[in-house]
Amino acid sequence: MVTVYITSLSHGAGKTAVCAGLGALLMKSGKNPGYFKPVNGSSPDTDAAFMKQTLGLTDAEVSISPAFSSPEMLKTGVKAAFEKIAAGKDVVLIETSRAASREILPGKSILVVAHNEIDQIPAAGAADGLIINKVPVSQLPAVKVKAETMKKLYPVFGVIPEDKMLLTFSLDELARLIDGQFASLPEMKDTLIPNFMLGALTVDSALPYFNQRANKVAVLRAERSDMQLAALATDTKALVLYGNATVIPMVALRARDKKVPVITTKLDILTLTARLEETILKTKFNQPGKLARMVELMSQNIDLPAMYKMLGIS
Repeated sequence: MVTVYITSLSHGAGKTAVCAGLGALLMKSGKNPGYFKPVNGSSPDTDAAFMKQTLGLTDAEVSISPAFSSPEMLKTGVKAAFEKIAAGKDVVLIETSRAASREILPGKSILVVAHNEIDQIPAAGAADGLIINKVPVSQLPAVKVKAETMKKLYPVFGVIPEDKMLLTFSLDELARLIDGQFASLPEMKDTLIPNFMLGALTVDSALPYFNQRANKVAVLRAERSDMQLAALATDTKALVLYGNATVIPMVALRARDKKVPVITTKLDILTLTARLEETILKTKFNQPGKLARMVELMSQNIDLPAMYKMLGIS
């Protein structure tokens, strides 16, 4: 059985995404992977449920992500908790940045770093290999040059470009975030949307404005049916209507015909956009719809044979 630590220098570097993508790739190659995320606290990490579903694990969430009330309790209890989760597995992916776990449980480690953290990587000893993640497309050439220089210190297994689909959330999460209700097509609640657009300034400019982006949620005043119809004439995946007005029948009919869900909220635009901005910055990789894209990105941008060889995965 192979133990692999997936670590990072900071929160939000993409550890869970790499764990999910690597786990899915291991399953494709016939391996039986497990996942382990010990935490300090009183309850399992929210990623435990997602990874349980992703990897088809039968273990309880409290076993996948055991909670320890103190660092001392973690040190004394993590080995037994790990042995329980590792039974029958070919590979166990341990997602943690806690040095205490790595001191007790031997294993190889991959450090996942965001593109702007490269200069913060210690000169030696931080990991057995690196994955550079969330690199803006415009900065890919420069980061790849840096990655080549880093190979003098660490194996760099790949550079993964930033992808908007991994930075978004589902319509269901959006509705809950803005205290909204589905006025139609709630069955499409798991749809992921990479783009948001606010209403145009004038009716004349609405069509060319909304045509600028595809796969979008259009955020519009509830009483502006003209803007809503303009958005529906373009590649719009959902409407968010704010204010007290109800959805007019013509908009409701057109949206249903085009299979565009409509979400209504009574929030004002300032509160709505503030919540969106805050959530986009903190979005997590915990939606099944993102997994296929992460697997694709890792397959295209990670030297999997070299990484597997280093980790001892045959």
